[in-house]
Amino acid sequence: MTQASEALLDVAMIVKDEEGYLPTCLESLEQLRPILGVVHIYDTGSSDRTVEIARAWGAEVTEGYWDDDFARARNAAMALSSAPWVLIVDADERVSVETDSLESELVSASTEVDVDAFESSVLLRSDASYSSATSIRIFRRARVCYRNRVHERPVRMDGGDPCLRRLPSSTVSIVHIGYTSAAFSGKLSRNLNILEVEVEACRANESQAQLAEALLNRGRSLAGVGDVRAAERDFEEMRKLDCHPKFRLLGGERLAQLLLDQGRWDEVEPLLQELRQEGQDRDMTAWLWARLAIGRGMHDRALPLLRLVNRPKSAVGMVDSWAPVLRARVQAATMVGEYEEALAAAIPLLAKHGGGAGLGPLVVALWADRPTEALARLFAEFGPEHAVGVAAEMELAGEPGPQVASSLRQMIGLGTDWQHQPSGSVAVSRAQGSSGGATEDVEP
Repeated sequence: MTQASEALLDVAMIVKDEEGYLPTCLESLEQLRPILGVVHIYDTGSSDRTVEIARAWGAEVTEGYWDDDFARARNAAMALSSAPWVLIVDADERVSVETDSLESELVSASTEVDVDAFESSVLLRSDASYSSATSIRIFRRARVCYRNRVHERPVRMDGGDPCLRRLPSSTVSIVHIGYTSAAFSGKLSRNLNILEVEVEACRANESQAQLAEALLNRGRSLAGVGDVRAAERDFEEMRKLDCHPKFRLLGGERLAQLLLDQGRWDEVEPLLQELRQEGQDRDMTAWLWARLAIGRGMHDRALPLLRLVNRPKSAVGMVDSWAPVLRARVQAATMVGEYEEALAAAIPLLAKHGGGAGLGPLVVALWADRPTEALARLFAEFGPEHAVGVAAEMELAGEPGPQVASSLRQMIGLGTDWQHQPSGSVAVSRAQGSSGGATEDVEP
C-alpha cells in the first residue's frame, strides 16, 4: 500500500456486523493500490468477525459507537484520513475502478480551486429490480463533511453544496447489493425512528431548510412502510417551506407518485403542472403525465408521451428501473392497436429487465404464426440473466410458448451460434431506451 503521507486517496467506511459483505468489498478496493493510502474503517459496534476481517486485510480500524447519526459516524471515519481525497464506500458495495484514469482526474482537480468533489455512478440492486443514481463519493477531505442523521449527504464545511465534477462510469462505478427485501424493511423502520427525532429537532431550531429536508426524508420512509397519508402530509408541508429547489421538486415528485398510485387523478394534475414549471427533468415529466393519461384511460395520449421517455431521472439524479415504463408502453400500445410496438416493448421487459410477469400469453398472441425459434433468439440476445424466468413464463403462455421455452433453454444452455442468426422482424430496439424525438408540450 502507498505510504499514507504520499497517498492521493484514502477510503473511509462505517460498518457494523458486515462479515458477510466486507471481504468482497475490500477485495474490490485492491484495484486502487497504486494511489491508495489507507482504508479507514469506523466500526459502530460489531459483534461478529467484521473487525478481525478488516484488520487482517490491512485496514485501520477504529472501534467507535453508534448514536443513530450516520453523518457523525461518516465524519468520524473521514477524520482519520490524511490523504487529500477520500472515497466513501459501504461494506455491501463493490467498486470498479480504472485507476490510471482516476489518478489523472484527481491530480488535475487538485490544481483547480473550484472542484470540491466528484460524482460517480451507483447501481442499487435489490431482490428483483435495480435503480441507478449519481452519488458524491470522492471529495477533498478538508472541504466536505456530512449532514443529516439519516439520508446523510455531503456538504461544504460552510453548509453549501459542493462544486462537482462528474466521473465517467468507466473511471469509477459502484454496485450496491445490500438492498434485499428483509434488509430494506429493517432499515426503513430504523430510519423512521431516527427521523422522528430529527424532525422535532429541526422544528425546535426553526430552520426551514433543515426541516424541509428532514420532512422529505421522513416522508420517504413513511411511504416505504406503507403509511401513505402521513407521507403525503410530510411532502405537502415541506413543499411550503423555504428550502432548496431540488428538494422541493423531489418532494413534489414523491407526492405525485403516491397520488398516481392511489388513482387520485384530479388531485395530481395541478401538481404535475407545478413540477413542470419548477424545472423537472423532461423524461420524468413525460413519464408522470403518461401515467396520468393511462389512469384516465387515455392510452392514445399516453403512448406518444411514453415514446419520449428514455430514463426518468428524479430531481436528485436517481434513475429508476426502466421496467415500469416498458410495461406501460406494452399496455398503451396494445390498447391502441400498435401491436408491433407492444411486442417490441414486451420482449426486453421480460428478457432484459425481468419485469414482464404475466405477459407471456400476450407475447405469444402478438407473435402470432411467426417462427418460434426466432422469438427464442430475440429473448436469448439479452443474455442468460433472466432466461430461466422467461422460459417459465413461456411455458405457461399456451401454444407455442413451450416450444419457445425449449428453444431458449437450448440456446442459452448449449452455447449455440444463435447470436449471429437473423432473429425476426420485430424492432426491439425501439423500446429499449431511445426517446425517438421530442415535442414542445408533454401534457396529455
